[in-house]
Amino acid sequence: MKKISVNINLCRRIQIMLFLTQFLIISVLIYFKCNYVINVTPSLPRGIYRLEKPENLKQGDIVLFDIDEDIKEMMAERKYIPNKKTKLLKTIGAFENNKIQIIDEVLYIDMENYGRILTCDMEGRELPKIKIKVEKGYFLALTKEKLSYDSRYFGQIRLEKIEKKAKLVYKFKEK
Repeated sequence: MKKISVNINLCRRIQIMLFLTQFLIISVLIYFKCNYVINVTPSLPRGIYRLEKPENLKQGDIVLFDIDEDIKEMMAERKYIPNKKTKLLKTIGAFENNKIQIIDEVLYIDMENYGRILTCDMEGRELPKIKIKVEKGYFLALTKEKLSYDSRYFGQIRLEKIEKKAKLVYKFKEK
């Protein structure tokens, strides 16, 4: 009898330990999903970013934001993003008070070079041509990566589309 009761107690302890381990793993994953994002694209440094409230936004801040469905659909179709649920992580390049210039197809914000405005992507598909401007309540989402699909091609984004500010906490080693 003793042997059976010891085995039952051991089984219960193992079940409880397994349950607690699963609960802990799920809790950590939920916390991670809500508070961190992983960037694997070359648009920004590859790594893990901690997400924060989008307060006191300024030029140069990295933000997580949603884009309009038509843009998202085209980006997913062309495989610029993995699926239509993806949100973008980009730098705030300009607000309405920044000086925007295009000189010889190169975008300048306050005389800082943000790179060439391309006419075709890597597959030879035509990229949208838009008038680049920033109105009150909007921002330009930009990076200096030459192949980044950003506000050079989809235009200004409403500030209210910003969901989080992001800070790089761990940079992946480049190969």
